[in-house]
Amino acid sequence: MFAGENQNWALADFEINEINENLEGIQKYCSERTETKSIGMINPAMDSLRNAILKKDEKLFRKSYTNLTNSCNSCHQSTNHEYNVIVIPKNPPFSNQDFSNKNK
Repeated sequence: MFAGENQNWALADFEINEINENLEGIQKYCSERTETKSIGMINPAMDSLRNAILKKDEKLFRKSYTNLTNSCNSCHQSTNHEYNVIVIPKNPPFSNQDFSNKNK
């Protein structure tokens, strides 16, 4: 979220690839779990966010990030994990990371 808000598109691209790698890992290493079959429901939201990053469109990024958050929560609800609620962070999770784009 903070990379996109700061138009640090290289970092935003890196982070979405990290999310994708995690999802692929879940599908590969947890394939026996029924929840794994539902992961595909967030692909459209991931594609939209990736598109916003490629276009370097902050407004579309915010909308797509919200959509991804909602998709994650919908997946959690549909797999009986409604107690795992994702929210859009208000503050960066780390105080030692600079999300700004110094190369604007």
